[in-house]
Amino acid sequence: MEQFTINSSGHYMITVTGNGLSGEQQLNAINKQKIQIISRQVLLNPDYNKQILSKGEQCTLIIIPTRNFSGHTQKEIDKFVENQWGYKKSIASVIFPLLENGETPVLMENMGVRYIASTGIPIADSAVLPNVLGLSIPSKTSKVVLLDAFYATPDRRWDNKGALIYIAPQ
Repeated sequence: MEQFTINSSGHYMITVTGNGLSGEQQLNAINKQKIQIISRQVLLNPDYNKQILSKGEQCTLIIIPTRNFSGHTQKEIDKFVENQWGYKKSIASVIFPLLENGETPVLMENMGVRYIASTGIPIADSAVLPNVLGLSIPSKTSKVVLLDAFYATPDRRWDNKGALIYIAPQ
């Protein structure tokens, strides 16, 4: 199991490896009790399959708390993050290694966040609303991390209770 580390900018990071699974295959591979209904709908959308890490492909994820960007839109955050550190937007499938990593609840507790969201291209749910995949902890006393989906548009302003995932430059 990969461990989270902190880079020179003070951001948590972890290298993950893709499994190459389609949305439907990924859905069948996950414990059903760890999946929120909207994330299930996002996985079944064919657009999810355009945001998959190939089997064996590796990338380094950077996780930045949303409190660092209070009042800014997703579009503004993405531009700042790329200009400041060279990080790129993530893709949907990078969330699964974090879901499977037993250290993720500890990371979330250490960061003081209730959710971690991808910054990938939003994928429609069954109501055709744009969503990004992420992880959430259902209550303050829970240590269970659930696969979730979050409404996302370029004009979305995140609250200060979460973190966003980016990909470090190669």
